[in-house]
Amino acid sequence: MKLSIGMMVKNESKYLRECLESLKPIRDAIESELIIVDTGSTDNTVEIAKEFTDKVYFHEWNNNFSEMRNITIKYSIGEWFLVIDADEVISNPNGILQFFDSDEIKKHKTASITIKNFTSMDNDEEFTVFTSTRIFKNNKDFRFEGAVHNQPIWKAPMIKLNSEILHYGYINNDKELMEKKFLRTTDILKIELDKNSENIYYIYQLAVSYAMHGDHQEALKTIKKAYNLVKLKKLELNQYMYVSVFLSKMYLNIGKFREVEEICLEATKIEGFYIDLYYYLAKAQFSMYKNEEAIETYNIYFKKLEDFNNFKVADDLSIIDYTIGSYDEACLDMAALYERMDKYEEALKFIKKIKSEKILNFALNTGISLYAKLNKLEELRGFYNDIVINHNIIKDYFISALELYLLKANKKIEKNIFEIFSEGDTEYALLNKIRLTSDNSNSELDKEIDNLNFSNMSDYFGDILYYLLCEKASLVKYLEGVNDFKIKNYFNYLAVRHENFSLNLYDYLKRYENKELNFDEIRIYRILAIYLFKDKAVNDDKYSQIFDKYLEVGEQYLSQIYHENIIQGEHINYMKDDEDLFLMYIHLANKNKNSEAIYIRYLRKALSTCTYMKIGIEILSERLKENLKQKDNEMESYKVQVKNTIKALIDNNNIDEAKLVINEYESIIPGDLEIVLFKSQLSLKEMKNKNSSACKM
Repeated sequence: MKLSIGMMVKNESKYLRECLESLKPIRDAIESELIIVDTGSTDNTVEIAKEFTDKVYFHEWNNNFSEMRNITIKYSIGEWFLVIDADEVISNPNGILQFFDSDEIKKHKTASITIKNFTSMDNDEEFTVFTSTRIFKNNKDFRFEGAVHNQPIWKAPMIKLNSEILHYGYINNDKELMEKKFLRTTDILKIELDKNSENIYYIYQLAVSYAMHGDHQEALKTIKKAYNLVKLKKLELNQYMYVSVFLSKMYLNIGKFREVEEICLEATKIEGFYIDLYYYLAKAQFSMYKNEEAIETYNIYFKKLEDFNNFKVADDLSIIDYTIGSYDEACLDMAALYERMDKYEEALKFIKKIKSEKILNFALNTGISLYAKLNKLEELRGFYNDIVINHNIIKDYFISALELYLLKANKKIEKNIFEIFSEGDTEYALLNKIRLTSDNSNSELDKEIDNLNFSNMSDYFGDILYYLLCEKASLVKYLEGVNDFKIKNYFNYLAVRHENFSLNLYDYLKRYENKELNFDEIRIYRILAIYLFKDKAVNDDKYSQIFDKYLEVGEQYLSQIYHENIIQGEHINYMKDDEDLFLMYIHLANKNKNSEAIYIRYLRKALSTCTYMKIGIEILSERLKENLKQKDNEMESYKVQVKNTIKALIDNNNIDEAKLVINEYESIIPGDLEIVLFKSQLSLKEMKNKNSSACKM
C-alpha cells in the first residue's frame, strides 16, 4: 500500500462529506486506504464516513490529541501517511499527486502543505496561512506528541508541496462551535501547564486561544509571559519567533506602536521568512508617521509575499502567517504614505493595485482625490469603468465618494466632473446633465425626470429636485409617495450644497401664499419651510411671510394627522418629530389667546422644542404685545366715551339711563374711582329730586 490517509472525528458532519470528496483525486491516482477513527460522535458522522471507507474504528476520547492521532497510525499499512482533519478540504491536490509521481518522493521523508485557515464565512479575505507537515514516511518512529496542538515527529529532508488545504474549523461566525473549541482547548492547555508552567509553546497556544475567543487583554497578558520567559531564560530568540510575532500582533491591536516597532526591529535581525513581522513593523511606522521607514518596510513585505507565492522560502513550521492576505491593505497604506509626501503619482499606482472590494471601498476617497490633484479626470472615469466591470458591487460607493469630494471641489473641477460623468443613459448621467443645464427648462430632461423614483435614490439626487424647484415646477408630483425622512435627507443635502438655496426656496414657497393646499402639498410645504427658518441669512420680512403660511398649513396638518384628544392632552410621545411637537404647542397657544400667561407659556414650550424657530416665536410675542397695546388704547377710548355719556345723562337728569350705563361699565371695568364719583352725583341728584317733589306737595 502506497498511502494511508488517517483522520480522527467526532460530530464532524458539517464538513466531512466535502472533506472526503476532496480526497477522491488522490485516492483515484494513488494506491491508498482511508482510516477514520471516531471518538464518540452523536450525529451522522459515522454514516457519512462509511460511505467512503470500511475502515471506520471506534475509540473513546481521552483528552489527548496525539494519542488519538497515533491510534490512526497504528491502523495504517501504507508506506506513506497523510494527515487530514474532517473540517479541512484539499483545494489543490496537484502538488501531492506530482510528489508521488516524481523522483522527489525518493529524496524526502516528509512533505508540507500550505493551510489556509478561514475565520469568517461571510468574508473569504479573512484568513491566516501556515505551513504544516502533512505527509510522512510511515516508519516505526513516526508519531505525534503533545496533548493539544499535537506535533508530528518528522524526519528530514522535508519538501514543500504546491498544494493547499482549506481549513474551516475556526469560523468565528459559529459562536457555539468556537465556544466549544475554546473550552476544550484551554482546558487541555491549562492541564498541561499545571504539569510544566514554563512550557513556552503551550503558553503561546493559550494566548492564541484567548485571542480567537475575543479575550484580547488575557491574550496579551499571556503572550507577554511567554516573551518574558524567553528573555529571562536567555533562550535563542530564533527558536521562539512565534512568540515575537504574536506579541507584535497583540500590541498592534491596542495601538502600542512603539512596542511593536521595538519587538519587530529586534526579531527581524534574525534570518528567515517572518513576513508578519515586516507587516506589523510597517503598520506601526505608518501609524507613527515614519513615512520613509514605513515605505521601506512595506517593500520588504511585498518581496517576501512574492517569495511566498513562488514557493521560494523555507517556512518556520511553528509560525502562523496572519498577513499573507493583507497585500491590498498594505497597498492602501502605501498610497496614503506617498500622498502624505505629495508624491501623488506613486500613491495612485498603489490605489490601482488594490483588488479586494472591501479595501478598494476604503480607497475610493483617496483615489478620487489623487486623480483630481493630478488633473486626470478622464482617467478617473476609466477608474470608475473598471470598477463597474470588475467590482460592480461597490460602484454605488464610488459615486457616493465622488459626491463627497464634489462638496469641497472648486467650480472648475466640479463642472469637469459633471461633464465627464454625464455620458450614458444611467440615472447618475441624467443627474449630471441636469446639473449642467442653464436656467431654462429642458423638456427632454423633464421627461426623463418623470421616470425617476425619489423614494429610494441617494441624497445627492436632491439636485434634480433643486432644478425643479428653481424652475417653479411642483415638487408634489415627485415627492407625494416619498416619506418625510427621505425628503428631509434630500433637503439637508441641498442646504449644504447650494449657497442660494434659501432664496430659491422662498420664491418657491411664496407661490403657495394665497392658495388652498391638498394634503400632500401641506405635508411637503411643512417640511420645506423649516429649511427657510433654519437659514440665518433669511431676512425677517421673508421669514414672517412664510411663517404665517407655515402656521396656517401646520394647523391643517395637525388636524389631519392627530386626534384633538392627543393634542389637548399634550401626549408628546405620539408626536413623530420635533416639528409636529412645535405645531402642537402653537395650536395650544392659539387656543388660549385670551389668557396672556398661558399663551406665553405655550410659546416658550414651542421654542424649547425647536430653538431655530426663535424668530418666529419673537414675531408671535411682538404681535401679542401689539394686540395688548391696541386693546389698552381701545379700552381707554371706551372709558372716555362711556364717562362722557354718563356725565351727559346726569347733567340732563336722565338718572335711570345713567344707572344702566354705569352698571354695564362696572361689569366690564370694576373699581373705577370716577364711576364712584358719578354714582355719588346720581345719589345727590336723586335726593334733590325727592326733596323737590316733597316741597311741591
